[in-house]
Amino acid sequence: MWGVHDPGALKWLDPPPAQAFAQARDLLHRLKCLDDQGRITAHGKTIAGSGIHPRLAHMILEAEGIGNGFLACCMAVLLEENLDLPGCSHDPDLRTRLEILVSLQLSRDTGGRSSCRDDDAQRPGLQGMPEEIRSRAGAILAGSRRLARKLKIREQSIDPEKAGITLSLGFPERVARRRGPLSYVMASGSGAHFRNPALCQCMPTCWRLMWKAPWKCGDPSGSTHSGTGFGPSVGTTDGNP
Repeated sequence: MWGVHDPGALKWLDPPPAQAFAQARDLLHRLKCLDDQGRITAHGKTIAGSGIHPRLAHMILEAEGIGNGFLACCMAVLLEENLDLPGCSHDPDLRTRLEILVSLQLSRDTGGRSSCRDDDAQRPGLQGMPEEIRSRAGAILAGSRRLARKLKIREQSIDPEKAGITLSLGFPERVARRRGPLSYVMASGSGAHFRNPALCQCMPTCWRLMWKAPWKCGDPSGSTHSGTGFGPSVGTTDGNP
């Protein structure tokens, strides 16, 4: 693929800030898109062709190796499109959205596609689910399947309990440890806190991954209202790491 190592070699109307360019290059290196010489890797070429944010594409490709590739596709669609399901905007746990997708994934027609027909409301897991939620969830699931086909990811059962470990593949600096009743410190050193005590209490684990947190690096006291818990599957408990 065409490119230069030094942005100064190009003629710009407004050159990119040196610090921002260095941070972007460092991120791409950490995501295995660039090698130690700054050249694009095979992994990087696949990510470049994905059409989504490099963090999300990297998460999907890495997750496929541990059997969570389709789960990662679902989360990528939710995050890339900034989509949410009706009634979930005040729920901080990403797993709530994934559980709805699980119900829809389990409801299949004879062609193997998730269906949103009127009789779906009588199927297990979909009883009582409002049409607006079923329709939006169906669109998200369809988008996830398109993304999976593009990246040659196998569709597998969605396991919401693996959301935290899967997201950490693309956002390792967002893993956060509780330091107070409502506050957390992320691996990046930035702070994050829940504004509403009720939101924090619904996920009483010591470790979380903050999936809606400030993008600005170095913010000492960022505000967040969304995360997903980490459990024993990643070797952490409510005690010491």
